[in-house]
Amino acid sequence: MDELELEKERLHAIGESLHFSELQFQRIKSTINKTTIWSNEVEEAIVDFMQEFDDHEEMKEELEFRYEAARLAATSTKELRNQLNKCAERELPKEELLMILNGFLDYYKVVSNQFNNEEDTQALAHLRKILNEILEL
Repeated sequence: MDELELEKERLHAIGESLHFSELQFQRIKSTINKTTIWSNEVEEAIVDFMQEFDDHEEMKEELEFRYEAARLAATSTKELRNQLNKCAERELPKEELLMILNGFLDYYKVVSNQFNNEEDTQALAHLRKILNEILEL
């Protein structure tokens, strides 16, 4: 098993240890991943992608939830925390929020090292900034 797969398993283990359902965990993961790379281009691409699901009401509702969570979460660290609380369907204590973000930080370190991708490096820098801001809350 390679390093990336190990990090994915660690992320999943964090979700299990915090008693998230699979849906809650996928929403949190989606929100954090999109928030770290949010831009006008990403926003347009997501909206275009969502239009493909116009005929699948249930899927479209879930995509709209995830889109809105990421869009709002990208505005501020406080809003990220609010959106993650919505995804988890409960108020996340600061310790749990830090555990989740540290898990994603470790994941993005591996991803950016493996692929040496500018987008992943930016995501890593953004997550570090968010983590520091949460530590200051």
